[in-house]
Amino acid sequence: MFTSQLAAAIAGVAIGLGALASANLPNESVYFESGQYSASLLQGARTWRLQPIAGDDVDVVDVTCINRQHVPRGIWLVSRDADGRPQLIAPSSTRLPPGYPQQIALRQCGEVAQDNTLGVPPIVLAWLEANVNSVLVDE
Repeated sequence: MFTSQLAAAIAGVAIGLGALASANLPNESVYFESGQYSASLLQGARTWRLQPIAGDDVDVVDVTCINRQHVPRGIWLVSRDADGRPQLIAPSSTRLPPGYPQQIALRQCGEVAQDNTLGVPPIVLAWLEANVNSVLVDE
């Protein structure tokens, strides 16, 4: 009888701690360095960080692209459009302002760009196309 009472008490404490822990979780998705993305863009500094699986991270400072497009913070998936050209797609965990498109075309700096296009240095664009599945975009 004592064993079953002890087991019930431990289970009650575990349930209570679980509820307490979940009450303190942030409402936003939490991402950690090198865990869920393989490249990042720090827009204010105009810096791309490429993060290969093996080897050191590589920082590319973008001094040539002038982007009118400001990309909302969050994780963006690297994909291809219907013509096979690279694009970023916002998953449901990336908060977008009302009316903001879920897809942004990636084009080499200097290419004629339309709205919803992000100019990218050539070396970064090649890396994104060949090695990256997701990008963390920050301010």
